[in-house]
Amino acid sequence: MIQVISPHLTIDQDAFHASMVQYQRWLDRVRFACTYHHADWKDWIQQNIPNIPFINPAEDGLTPPKRDPPHKHTNFDYGWGIGNIVDSYGGLYRLAGAVPRIPGHCQTEMYDPKKKEGILVDIKDYGNTNEYIHPICAFRNLIRGIGPNSPLKNFDRKFKVSGDGDGVGKGRYWWSHNDDSELIPEWVILRHTDRDVNFERSWYGQCEQSENTVKILKEAKVKRDWLEDIDDKIDFGVGDKSGYVYP
Repeated sequence: MIQVISPHLTIDQDAFHASMVQYQRWLDRVRFACTYHHADWKDWIQQNIPNIPFINPAEDGLTPPKRDPPHKHTNFDYGWGIGNIVDSYGGLYRLAGAVPRIPGHCQTEMYDPKKKEGILVDIKDYGNTNEYIHPICAFRNLIRGIGPNSPLKNFDRKFKVSGDGDGVGKGRYWWSHNDDSELIPEWVILRHTDRDVNFERSWYGQCEQSENTVKILKEAKVKRDWLEDIDDKIDFGVGDKSGYVYP
């Protein structure tokens, strides 16, 4: 998101990098000296006992949160886009029904004068939606696999040559849904320039790769680095286009 708005705002790059270093220090503290209180069965019982003065009084809203003694979480994986995703359609929300947001097939409710009621229709039927799929999705699918409720579970990702001039033999990745022949372009993470950094690329470089991630990348025959291998194929001439040009 920062990269998308950066052409329109003045972002202090030194402050951005300082914030990443600060964030890394916070992650290290969470991993090796976490003091967050993890609720257990005693907390569950206390929460389900009625608040009775002197016996189980209600907590004061100004009381500082509980803290545990410093402890470690050595199994945390702070990789690029591979954290846990909470299914917002789980639990009681499932009873309301789920309409997943599938790229290229996002729907909205429109009034149907014949049925005299609102019906769901594809937004793309009313014009180009100018959608992209970020390469972080491909990286996550590679490392964690495609989840059962993933909106990308019926998509194929293929490379298509499109470059000419200095970009001969290069191109970009495209995604296609099994039920649709229309292609959705993959977002291109541009390289750093002499004057500016690409914030997406900087964040990728800040993220760690666990032993499991390195193992999977090796099995996938990644030669040097996942993003660097993609760079070898990408036609970066796309960066010379105006921001409103799609794709």
